[in-house]
Amino acid sequence: METLQKVQIFALCESRFMHEVVLLVKQTVFSPNDYLCRKNEKAKEMFIVKKGKLRVIDDDSGEELDELNEGATFGELSIVHVKGNLLGTRRCVSLQSVGYSDIYVLYRDDVTRLLQEFPQEYKTIIHNARNMLHSRGLLETTELGEMCDPDDYEEAEDIILEEMSVVEQLTRLNGIIEDLNDNLSEMIVSFSNSCVYYKQKVTCLENTFNQHRRLIRRDFRT
Repeated sequence: METLQKVQIFALCESRFMHEVVLLVKQTVFSPNDYLCRKNEKAKEMFIVKKGKLRVIDDDSGEELDELNEGATFGELSIVHVKGNLLGTRRCVSLQSVGYSDIYVLYRDDVTRLLQEFPQEYKTIIHNARNMLHSRGLLETTELGEMCDPDDYEEAEDIILEEMSVVEQLTRLNGIIEDLNDNLSEMIVSFSNSCVYYKQKVTCLENTFNQHRRLIRRDFRT
């Protein structure tokens, strides 16, 4: 939990959401020289180094670009779709284990499903991702160099649905229908209770009128 809270893309996310993210993390051990991902592969997960050491490699030149040690993260922008991301959806470098490495892995598909239940956190993560990309010059900008309007927020629901299977979409739709039925039932009960209440009020007024009919008529005449 503490390690994930330090990941920039999760900044300002609620603790309840972060607890759910922790449950999605998979722990994997890589042997010396194992590749965690290769250049040009589709980016679909992020990595957090629990123990060990990783090296970032440019496959074209064979050059080692960086070294990641305990607590370091790699590929956090891979777990969310950001419109205007100049990195695209493919890895631009490779990641290799130096020795035996104990790695936390968080998959984009799992995060996407979780974000269905946390729309506000989706907006927070998109905001963080856009700022990260913009600071690195990897986000499409206007002619003035400003960030384009974050219409990712408006497209969030469409993006989530696109990445769900038909069964998941039907399950989600069924859940929405159940929620609507529950809300409708509550409204019917509330309406019925209101009808009973106002009927009692009207009956009470009628009784009061009947009891004081003569006085009321006299007052009107005068």
